[in-house]
Amino acid sequence: MLALFFLSLRIKKPIGEVHHIPFLKEEEIRTFLLEHDKSILIFTDGQFKYDFANFAIHKFKDRIAFAAVSIEDGQKYNAQGPLSIFAFYKSNIVKLPAAPFSAIDFTNWCDNAFAKSSIQIVHPEELRVIFSSTITCCFGVDINARPEKLRDDITFYNVPHQFFYYFAMNISKGYYIYRSADRQLVKMGKDPNKFIATKVTDLHSSNLVKKPYYGGFFMNRGNVTACQIESDLLNTIANKYNEEFYFGPLAGKLAHTIALQYNLINFPLPFFAVFDSKGRWILDGEKAHNIEALTELIEQIKNKKINYTQMNDDSSKLSKNIKTLSFSNVMDTINNDGKDSVLYITANCGPRCILYNELMKSTAKIFKDTTVNFYMLNASSNEIPQPLDPNMRLPTFFEWPANKKAWGPLEYDGGGDIKDFARFIQVRSCGPFEEPKFNATKINLKARTRAYKINFKHSPQAVNATVADNTTDFTKEL
Repeated sequence: MLALFFLSLRIKKPIGEVHHIPFLKEEEIRTFLLEHDKSILIFTDGQFKYDFANFAIHKFKDRIAFAAVSIEDGQKYNAQGPLSIFAFYKSNIVKLPAAPFSAIDFTNWCDNAFAKSSIQIVHPEELRVIFSSTITCCFGVDINARPEKLRDDITFYNVPHQFFYYFAMNISKGYYIYRSADRQLVKMGKDPNKFIATKVTDLHSSNLVKKPYYGGFFMNRGNVTACQIESDLLNTIANKYNEEFYFGPLAGKLAHTIALQYNLINFPLPFFAVFDSKGRWILDGEKAHNIEALTELIEQIKNKKINYTQMNDDSSKLSKNIKTLSFSNVMDTINNDGKDSVLYITANCGPRCILYNELMKSTAKIFKDTTVNFYMLNASSNEIPQPLDPNMRLPTFFEWPANKKAWGPLEYDGGGDIKDFARFIQVRSCGPFEEPKFNATKINLKARTRAYKINFKHSPQAVNATVADNTTDFTKEL
C-alpha cells in the first residue's frame, strides 16, 4: 500500500536551475544589469531548451547573476533565435566566442567569461572555435601574463605555440591581437590597443544606422582559401570607402538573419552584398573576388547610378519535359499559358533537392501528353516571385489549375514519393485525362539510388553541377 502511495506522487514544479532564474521583460533588463557586476542573459524563443545551463547556474550562482529574456526583447543586443547567450560586465557585453550548448563546455565558458588575468587554451579545438567566432582577443603565445595596458573588454588567452601548427601557422613567442572582423593575427607592439582598431567592421556589434550603407561577404567558413581572399578584399574596400560604408564579414546567425530579411537564403555561398534601408545589391561568382568589379559596384552605389539587384537566370536545365523559367518571365508564363501549370522550385540544397529533382523529372514524363505544363525555377540564381514566400522550404512545387489562375497557387504538402507527386497533380488539374500508369516502386527506387550516388560520391560543388547539368531522362526504360 505504501509503495502504491509513493507511485501516486507527482512532481508539480519544474526541476532544474533554469526554471528558477528570473525571466525579464525588456524594461527590466537595464536595471538587472546595473544591479549585478557580472551577469549572463539567456535570450530564448521559448521553444529551444537550455537545460544544459543547470550545472553552471548552480555552480556560479554566488558569483554570476543569471536571467532569461525573450528573443523579441533582446533585439537591441543582437540576440538571434532560437537561443542566444551573452555575458555582461557592469552592463557591457563581454566579447566572447559564441556560448556552447553543452553542459561542460557552457560551464567552462561561464568560468572564463570574466577571467581578466588569463584563460588557458588546453586544446587546438578551442583555438579553432576562437578563429570561427566574431571576437577580437589577445593571445599570449608561450606567455602567461596578461599585457598591462590591454583594455579590460579584450579577452586574453594563453596558448602554446604548438597549437598553431594545426592551422599551418608557425607562430613565435609573443603577444598577438586577433581581429575576427578582418581575420588578422597581428604581433603586438608596446601599446596593445593601437592594434585592435580596423576599418573592417564587426557587423554583429556595430550600430549600422550611422552610415547609409553596410555590406560584406557572405562567407563559407569551411573554405579557408576563399575566406582569406575575401578578408583581403574587405580590408581594401573598407579603407577606401570608410566614410559612407560599413564593410565586414557576414557569417553565422547574423548572416542568416540578414539573408532571411533580404531574400538571400537560397543563394550559394560565397557572395558579396551591400545593403541600405530599402534594398540590396549583389555580386556573385568570379566577379565577387575581383577588386575592379567590387570597386565599380561600390562607386555606382555611392553615386546612385545603379538599381537594386534582381537575380534573374534561366540557364539551369532539368529535363526536356520541364521548361526552365527565370524571375522575369515566370508569372507571365504561368498566367498566360492557358493550361494547368506546375512550377517546381529547387535550389542547391543537398540530398532532398537531388531526390526531388529526380522525382520531378519522372513526374513530368508521366504527364507529358496531358493538359499539364511543367516549369522549373532555380532559387539559387533567381528571386522568388510574388505571391510566393521567398523563405519557403525548398524544394517544393505549386500548381495553378487552368480555370483558377486568379485564385493563386496550390502548394504540394506531401513527401518524396512519386505516387504523392502524381496524385497531387491529377486531383488539382482541370484535365480531363486518364489516370496515369507507372511503376511507383521502380521510379522511387531509381530516384533514391540516383540521389544517393550523387550526394555521397561527389563533392558539394560536384553535386550542384551534376544536378544543374543533368538533362538525361533516366526514366526512358520505365
